[in-house]
Amino acid sequence: DIGDHSTLTNSTAISNTGQGARVGSTCSVASNTFRLNGAASDSAGLWIQGNGNRVESNDMTGNDWGLWVDGTDNIIIRNSARANTIANYGAVAA
Repeated sequence: DIGDHSTLTNSTAISNTGQGARVGSTCSVASNTFRLNGAASDSAGLWIQGNGNRVESNDMTGNDWGLWVDGTDNIIIRNSARANTIANYGAVAA
């Protein structure tokens, strides 16, 4: 878990049984790799749970969900998601 007001940069999360990373609020998440996370547990490579985050230039491949967003007021730019088993992108309607 990435707590509120944190930065996650140039990191890799591979083959976790749950989320690759779960992010709180007002965080910066940039230039990371999330691959093969979830193992059929309906988890995401990157789960943006909080609000007011900046999510930029991350790669999400081969997870259950690539990028899942629950929070609001997030800036999400220049990310790539492909070959994720459920969907590449998902969000809860606000």
